[in-house]
Amino acid sequence: MLSMKRILCVLTFCVNMMPFMGRTQFVVQHSGVDSDLHCVHFPSPDTGYAAGLEGTLIKTTSAGRHWGWVDFPTSEDINDIFFLTGLKGYVLGENNTFLRTLDGGESWE
Repeated sequence: MLSMKRILCVLTFCVNMMPFMGRTQFVVQHSGVDSDLHCVHFPSPDTGYAAGLEGTLIKTTSAGRHWGWVDFPTSEDINDIFFLTGLKGYVLGENNTFLRTLDGGESWE
């Protein structure tokens, strides 16, 4: 089951990145995080989020060049993150974890 979740996360990432694939090249960016990251979402070319094990959530506003920790109210593993707008986003995780933000990740409920 874990491998299926990873496949879904990779597919979600690929679908979200399709608009950018034709005009950019991928460059490895180091997040500075030691835990596994399962998902990533960029609601804009500069702002992005990555999430993973034990409630790890990081954010960039520099197109991935620099990442910072986001204060996040769970230690559950995060399986997916998605933003509808630059402010409104959702996180899905283990044990029925479902959280949303309406302020670009500043607070979660």
